[in-house]
Amino acid sequence: RWTFSTGWEGGVENLHEGECAYVSADGTRMSNSFEEAAPPLPPGYQVYGQDWHLFQAAGADDIEGWQYAHCFTSQIWCSVPTQFSFVRRRVWQREVHGTHTRDRAGFPTANLRRQK
Repeated sequence: RWTFSTGWEGGVENLHEGECAYVSADGTRMSNSFEEAAPPLPPGYQVYGQDWHLFQAAGADDIEGWQYAHCFTSQIWCSVPTQFSFVRRRVWQREVHGTHTRDRAGFPTANLRRQK
């Protein structure tokens, strides 16, 4: 969070009531622990390549992967802070692949959209 007196500050102690350091992309998992907020692998899937790593958007200006906005609930995040940027985030991602059978076209036979 940005403060006028000290600039960018991190840490759980700087979060407001109800905010957590880590939140899943769909907002259903929140915690001050990365491991607790990270969604589990769906059954039949495994991590492909490296595990969690920083997402770097194409054309992003911040080499550390930070994205900036006015508030954490903002729908618009920028790779460069503006005079209205008071919060920042980094997006973590991992690539997963199904370990189940694929059809002739290479698509998984399981349909993940049905799982909630």
